[in-house]
Amino acid sequence: RSQEGEEGGEPTATLRAASLAGLRPWAWSEKLSAELIDELPVLAVAATQLAGRTVISGARELRLKESDRIAAMAAGLAAMGASIEEREDGWVIDGPARLRGAKVESCGDHRVAMALAVAGLLAEGETQVEGAECVALSYPGLWADLPVLLGSWRTAPPATARPPPPQAARPAGRARPPTRPGAQADHRTPSSTPAAAAP
Repeated sequence: RSQEGEEGGEPTATLRAASLAGLRPWAWSEKLSAELIDELPVLAVAATQLAGRTVISGARELRLKESDRIAAMAAGLAAMGASIEEREDGWVIDGPARLRGAKVESCGDHRVAMALAVAGLLAEGETQVEGAECVALSYPGLWADLPVLLGSWRTAPPATARPPPPQAARPAGRARPPTRPGAQADHRTPSSTPAAAAP
């Protein structure tokens, strides 16, 4: 962690992330859940890949966000094959899970959409996040940045909106960004997305 600061009353920093290798399941305290409340949906995704039981509790506030994030993430991850139990104030997640592609619902919630998109990158087969355009609320550049972060394929500029060349296509099971701006924002793997809806 470096370049720590504050913006809009919130702490900021530059983080250097590593793989999940060697990480162990954890049990959250209520205080830690409160401090990381907006990150919990994507941390729930990470927990599906850890060997053992992760307990995320003390997060009842998630039910009062843009959607009921506890219910939305439990439904989405369960549809993708995760072993996840919804509790009043969080989840119990047993891993590791071999996630599979599925049609999942963002519930119009940008945090849920982004977390399920990350889950789609881990899944085998096609993943479609309904209402994925809502990520524009907090991260309008997400779909352009995902291929760069993955480093496995590049998209053409939105104006040209065509699939990546075969040699640059991402491996099967990797989720792709949604359609070009203005089109329905699916989140699907490249193997089965119609050409008319390709980014």
